[in-house]
Amino acid sequence: MRVFRGSIAAFVALLLCCIQVHAVQLQDYSTNENGNVGVVGQVTITNVDSNDNSLRLNGAHIRIVDKDTNEEFLEIIRDDGILVYELPFGNYWISQVLAPDEYQLNTRVYEFSLQLPPGPDASNIKVVNASVTMANELINPDVITISESEPIPLSLPSVAEETENAAPSPDRNPATSDTFNVLPFVIVFLGIIILACSVALKRLNRKY
Repeated sequence: MRVFRGSIAAFVALLLCCIQVHAVQLQDYSTNENGNVGVVGQVTITNVDSNDNSLRLNGAHIRIVDKDTNEEFLEIIRDDGILVYELPFGNYWISQVLAPDEYQLNTRVYEFSLQLPPGPDASNIKVVNASVTMANELINPDVITISESEPIPLSLPSVAEETENAAPSPDRNPATSDTFNVLPFVIVFLGIIILACSVALKRLNRKY
């Protein structure tokens, strides 16, 4: 009987020890390095068009580097131009290694930190957020290369310029158009004089 009671006591003691160890492990798992239970850090990366920030872009490849440990994290933005990524607390660099289709690469390096703010209210924080917005310029597909041998005029000539630059019309014949023709009048006048002279001569001959 004593042996049976001793076995039960040993089993209960072992069970309590296992429960205590498991509770400690759970606490360590859910507590971060700053002693705040359940607090996580996450960064929200938004990729937009540089000319229209309401237009979000997918397909960018993102590299996140821990400034303290040089550990790298590589991700791709796929969900409506937004990437939400959980990270340990610390200081980070973020850059774009591949641009979305039809866009130029954004070569800027961004910095952000995930740290609990000081103060008594930190115990109520569950998520520490950071946000980064990066923009890309569209590669213009409508650029037209103009050949030097075929220049395009800047403006069309006006009607006045066309009239001024038109070929001059040939000069008119002064004898047939613009100059007054007196030859017929001269002939008629001479005819009248001759007729008057002949009439006068006839009258003189009758007198003598």
